[in-house]
Amino acid sequence: MPSFNFDIGEKDRVGSRFLSDVRDELQRALATEKARRKITQQQIAEKLETSRAVINRQLMGLENLGIKRVAEILWAIGWEPHFEARRIPTGENQHPAVQYPVNSVKASASTTNSVVTVVTRAAA
Repeated sequence: MPSFNFDIGEKDRVGSRFLSDVRDELQRALATEKARRKITQQQIAEKLETSRAVINRQLMGLENLGIKRVAEILWAIGWEPHFEARRIPTGENQHPAVQYPVNSVKASASTTNSVVTVVTRAAA
């Protein structure tokens, strides 16, 4: 039986991990609200003016789930999305950002040493 070994590279790995983290956080928020308020996919679909089948496919990972839809689903269940990006610490990125001449830089960036985090909070 043939086997395959793939190296998807740092860029794809980071992107995939982030998408997985977002989906995990969305699933956690949904599980919390299902336990707390017994909210259903049908109720979410009605609030978003779509079908339960669409919501089900998106939540099951069978259909692409864009950032806007993540925010809409969280809104529908009474949660607020929160996104935060942080600079990768020096020496930990195999492909550091392109360095531009100082006189061409028009914006500044934070120098916080951490990684991207995604947090959702229940609406007050």
